Amino acid sequence: MGRMKKKPDTGHCSKLLERMSKYLDGELKGDCCGELERHLEECPECRSTLDGMRSLARLCRECRDQELRQSPEFEAQLMRMLFRE
Repeated sequence: MGRMKKKPDTGHCSKLLERMSKYLDGELKGDCCGELERHLEECPECRSTLDGMRSLARLCRECRDQELRQSPEFEAQLMRMLFRE
């Protein structure tokens, strides 16, 4: 018979979920990083959660970058409006 993968321990998933943000930021080191990576290989739910966190972080960066690019124009427009009144 084929070898069955054991179902991930949800308590362990919760514990590692707290570390995912640090992992994404490159702040998780050593054994903790390895433990999380091994878990991600076996746990589709945690991989999906991490992918969602990556997407959210990317969207936040894009919004921040867009705001920064628009900021000088907005400020100039606001100043023109204020001086007209």
